[in-house]
Amino acid sequence: MAKIPHKLPQVQLNTRVSPQTWTALDEYSEQTGESKASIVDAALREYLEKRSSLTRSKPAGTSS
Repeated sequence: MAKIPHKLPQVQLNTRVSPQTWTALDEYSEQTGESKASIVDAALREYLEKRSSLTRSKPAGTSS
């Protein structure tokens, strides 16, 4: 995952995740030295980019 420069403006996001997700995130962060915030930011951007491309590729008039 690409790292984001620390100079970019940021906003705080509060959310809830399962204990399993938190443990996996914590372990990954420890192993890579990457902050949890940067991991979540990159994962969320990737998810939204994929979802956005799916939405753009749907024919007009389809609901799902």
